[in-house]
Amino acid sequence: MRDIKTRYRYGKTNSEGRTPVHVDGAAEPAGHVRKIGRSSSPWHAVGVKETLGTSHPRKYEAAERIVRMVDADTMFAQDVAHRRARRTTPPQGWQFVSWEEVERQGHRQVRPVHRAPLVAAGETDRYPDAFAEVPVTLTRVTRLENGHVVISGREHGQHSPYVLLMDPAHAELGALIPDRAAQYAGHGRCPACEQDTALYRAGTRLACARTTAADLGVPVDHLPAPADHDSAVWWRVGDSARRTFELPDHGHAETGRIIETTTAITDRTRQARVDYGGRWAISSAVSALAPLAQEAGPLRHLGTDTAGTPLLARPRPVAPLCDPLPAGADEADAVAVPAHAVREGDLILADFRQAEDGAEGAREADHFAIAYTARPAKPCGECQECHAAAGAADRALRYVVLSTDEDGCDTWFRNEPVLIISAANLSH
Repeated sequence: MRDIKTRYRYGKTNSEGRTPVHVDGAAEPAGHVRKIGRSSSPWHAVGVKETLGTSHPRKYEAAERIVRMVDADTMFAQDVAHRRARRTTPPQGWQFVSWEEVERQGHRQVRPVHRAPLVAAGETDRYPDAFAEVPVTLTRVTRLENGHVVISGREHGQHSPYVLLMDPAHAELGALIPDRAAQYAGHGRCPACEQDTALYRAGTRLACARTTAADLGVPVDHLPAPADHDSAVWWRVGDSARRTFELPDHGHAETGRIIETTTAITDRTRQARVDYGGRWAISSAVSALAPLAQEAGPLRHLGTDTAGTPLLARPRPVAPLCDPLPAGADEADAVAVPAHAVREGDLILADFRQAEDGAEGAREADHFAIAYTARPAKPCGECQECHAAAGAADRALRYVVLSTDEDGCDTWFRNEPVLIISAANLSH
């Protein structure tokens, strides 16, 4: 270990009598020392992160105090980094799973995080400081409107119920399951017993429940059992849903917001509590809920065309109407420009339909099923598009070609608005 006297050097004293102290060869000082008065401890040491500092009898003692302060800061940073690393470093033989995966897969035996202190003061992240000593047999996972999660079950050898309330940061840490935990893989024919039954995958082996449990050395009822919720949607707190059942007339609307979900691990069922705007929230099986019809989305105003007509655009439709945009393309960067302003490499998204009755004279973007890259070129003179424009005396002034291929030229009126993402805004 280096002698503390060799770890610091003094800088040049300024006009106010402050002498910078550089620690371990750092270019920036870690603090400064200054002599104040003629007391028994006239030397004052102040770190760069401090406002008051401490007093010392001798100058070197003040400087050494700054070195120790740097060491304390370093040790604290290392400790914080260690605690943060523990968020993703499970004990040997175990793996982390999220609570949503516990619900989806129906894991019955898990080790919850029992102590989850803050990683550091002033932060909101937590780290796992202690886990349940032995796996807890789960019966229920409930998610509340405030983001908290309540799990319940039984501890081995205990008669009283096991209940744990976790705040959102605590719940985000998930739980532990064994590295070789089985995963439900659906129904099929077991390669070992040749029965048509539920199959589980443990490592690389696919087998029925009895064979898998024997391989893992656990009871059959310890294997996961996914929730049989009979719904194509995995409903979460905060989702909007439509009920498919009738309710007494107490001011309840047809649609509402989910404020609580409960997954019964043992019974393999899911329930949701929905606020329909009435006197009370209504609980039902998630299979009784339906998604809302997809909204068209808000209109964006993109300026006007050369005639002063407003140009509008809604969010681009998703599959099957339109293919996804290429990687690096963000629809938020889309702008409307006249066709003659389109440049090499721009991504062409849509043209603009003419104003319709009742649309207040506005033109809305009509998205192409497949966005394509602009390759401006001269007319080929042979395709159908070129023959159609051949009779125009001012052809060169009225038309531009934004791309060409084996199907012909992509011909546009020169001032026709085009919705594009410029090449400069595309990530390569």
